Amino acid sequence: MSQFDASGPVLVTGAASDIGRAVAVKFAACGHSLILFDRDAAGLERTADTLCRDGGEVLPVAGNVTSETDVGAAIRQSVETYGFLSSIICSAGVAQSGDVRQMSMVDWHRIIAVNLTGVFVAARLGLDTLAVQGAGSFVAIALRGSRGYAAYCASKHGVVGFVRALALDMAGQGVRCNVVCPSFVETPMADGLLSEGALDRTFYEQRSPMGRFARPEEIAETVHFLSSPSASYINGAVLSIDGGTTSGTF
Repeated sequence: MSQFDASGPVLVTGAASDIGRAVAVKFAACGHSLILFDRDAAGLERTADTLCRDGGEVLPVAGNVTSETDVGAAIRQSVETYGFLSSIICSAGVAQSGDVRQMSMVDWHRIIAVNLTGVFVAARLGLDTLAVQGAGSFVAIALRGSRGYAAYCASKHGVVGFVRALALDMAGQGVRCNVVCPSFVETPMADGLLSEGALDRTFYEQRSPMGRFARPEEIAETVHFLSSPSASYINGAVLSIDGGTTSGTF
């Protein structure tokens, strides 16, 4: 196989909720088989049940994105079930606010492990599965800097550099690697940070020329586009989906 399969199987990490769930819903609606991966087994089953009721073909796999054993098992099951993968979407992530001077090493390592090492593990174990067919797409979710989120932003900026380097390494094998950088999105994660007082909704909405947070479905649309034949010459891109917020900074 030397051309991208427009409806091929897709592995989505962080699929139990937030952006990952929206991505899974979008790909399922477009006829893709889904391998859903998340450490939240109950949330994973809820996502899978929703997609199955709508006629989707879903393989839920519970596990930790930092575990080579867990991720490797998900990829093996994907290949055993569907024969190949057409795309890998890395949307698993954790966030924690606070002054980095008071942050524990445990919290630092946890954030880096999930947000950055998790992408590395998916790439290390999954890229060959994409490359063997001579075509594929690898998309990761990242974010620009924000006050009070030094560790989170360090991990996400690491993702940007890592995936851009992958784009150079994998282009000759037909695998495109891109990054999507949303602004704040209406998700349970954001709701939790808002309720804790870690985020000021009014402040961030006023910074956006569109005056609101993004919707998960809007992020999912872009991820799907990047994984489709319509984006066949897009590689190493870092796409901001922020309502124009970064257009006001130079």
